[in-house]
Amino acid sequence: AESVQFSFSTPPPTVVNTYPTNEPQPLEPTFFISFNQRINPRSVINHIDVTAEGHPLEIQLATEDQIAANKDLSSLISNINEGRWLAFRAKSPLPADSSININIGSGTPSAEGPLVSKNAQSYNFYTYAPLEIIEHGCSWHDDQCRPLMPFNIEFNNPIDASTYDESMLQISPDLPGATVNIFGNHIQISGSSKGQTTYRITIDGDISDIFGQTLGKTKQIKFKVGTSEPYLVGPDEKFITLDPSSKQPALSLYTINYNKLDVKIYAVQPSDWPEFMTYLEQYQRTDKAVEPPGDLVRDEVQNLEIATDELTEINIEFANLIDNNYGHFIIIAKPHRTIFEEEKYWETIQTWVQVTQIGLDVITDHTEMIVWASNLNDGSPISGASITSDIDSINATTDQDGTAKFDLPANSASYLLASVASDLVMLPRSTYFWDEGGWHKRPVTDALRWFVF
Repeated sequence: AESVQFSFSTPPPTVVNTYPTNEPQPLEPTFFISFNQRINPRSVINHIDVTAEGHPLEIQLATEDQIAANKDLSSLISNINEGRWLAFRAKSPLPADSSININIGSGTPSAEGPLVSKNAQSYNFYTYAPLEIIEHGCSWHDDQCRPLMPFNIEFNNPIDASTYDESMLQISPDLPGATVNIFGNHIQISGSSKGQTTYRITIDGDISDIFGQTLGKTKQIKFKVGTSEPYLVGPDEKFITLDPSSKQPALSLYTINYNKLDVKIYAVQPSDWPEFMTYLEQYQRTDKAVEPPGDLVRDEVQNLEIATDELTEINIEFANLIDNNYGHFIIIAKPHRTIFEEEKYWETIQTWVQVTQIGLDVITDHTEMIVWASNLNDGSPISGASITSDIDSINATTDQDGTAKFDLPANSASYLLASVASDLVMLPRSTYFWDEGGWHKRPVTDALRWFVF
């Protein structure tokens, strides 16, 4: 019955992105500003003021060649709608070691409508200073340097990796396995550092930054490495195959400052694999003692004769438990602790280890699976290998080129097996898969087409 009237406004020009960023910059940079709508660069530049340490600078629009010469700027422009940006430069080089402020004043016009910006918008960066070392220390969270921690040297400007030579860094005493990584304004040095040792690193004065400046003088800095917290590490995987060329099969672990390990070894069969996976999911979720599947064939405390504060490889040997040089075992190793010491669950190594001479690979499409059996020592194909799994529908034999092809089974399987005489190799189904959303656990109803290989 009555007329209704309402109104709204579309937004005025607003800054969306700027360049350069707030890190050391050269003296003749190309400035860049993008907006939320189309603008007329020749009109907008009249509303921009640039100062160096408070002193005004004259600016002008950048040429196409100047824009194309800057890869970072070209990349920014390629991702912005046409007409929504401008690029400009100072008419003379900027002063070094100075704070540069860019102010986009109120009243900045749009090319899309009559409204202008109501508020000033600004950003800043700084030009490079003479190259110097500003800080050094170890690269992890702890303030103290401990064995194996990387040494980190921080400069005020990005280092030019293309002109770096390994002779520019001298390390004393020797750091076994030393590697040098340069990223941005950091140099990181990794190696097998020893505890309770002071390392002196000499940096040559010729080391240079991306602006062509050198350090000028040789510098020496110290890293005092203290004692290490004890720790134990092992394989990243829960299922591994040992090197077939090894004469004495053993699982390699690495430790610092532990002198005893609790070691349990279970003899298992591939049919125990699903129960082992369930055990890994459940053993930390209950206060009750949970045992893995298989027969316990070793339960002992292993004494370690190792040097203090040095990473040492130790071997869990089980050659005397293997029949005919083949077998499957679950190995559980953890630091030996008294009843008064807290157990660190992340230092418990639990791994399924198989000893075999057979390599097993699988390739699938939507309908078929090809299995390839080969000799792990020399890669030659194995013919006559029996291919089975934990479901009855898979039963094949490899031909002269070591392959067997068959239709994908309708039911899900936990693993594939290949056997030659008494040698039995297992290839588990992969538990996780990757897509754009990250890692996901596969439903147990998935068809047999996902394997680790």
